Amino acid sequence: MKPINWDLDLIEAVTKESGTPFDWGTSNCGHLMAQSVRIQHGDNHPLIQMLTGAVDEKATKRILAKGGGLAAILGKHLEEIHPIMAQTGDLGIVEGNGVQAGVLVMDGVGIGKAEQGVFRVSFRTLTKAFRV
Repeated sequence: MKPINWDLDLIEAVTKESGTPFDWGTSNCGHLMAQSVRIQHGDNHPLIQMLTGAVDEKATKRILAKGGGLAAILGKHLEEIHPIMAQTGDLGIVEGNGVQAGVLVMDGVGIGKAEQGVFRVSFRTLTKAFRV
C-alpha cells in the first residue's frame, strides 16, 4: 500500500532534485527515478541500489551493461505497462540520438535529468513504461 500523501512527497522530491546540479554519482536520472520507488515502496526496494549505486559515468555504464540496459533493469523489478497507461509516479524510458534516458512520469509529462539539466517530454514519447 502506498503511503498517504506519497504524491505530495514526490512533488517535493522532484522540486529538490530539479534544483540540484547534475552529478553522475549523486543526482542523475537514476536518482530521480529512485525517489519515486523510495517514496512509494520504502528504502529497501532493490531497484533503488541499482538506480543510485554508481559513483561516476563509467560505473553507471557498467551497471547498465551488466543489467542488460535500463529497460531490463526496470523490468526485473517493476511491471512493464504500455506507455499510454503511465501515471504519476511511474517510470519510463525515452530514446534520442542512440541514448536511452529514464524519466519519472508526473501528470502526463516525463521528467528526466541529464548533464544539460532537467528535461520534460510528453508521455507520448515514452518507448517503455513501468508501473511503480
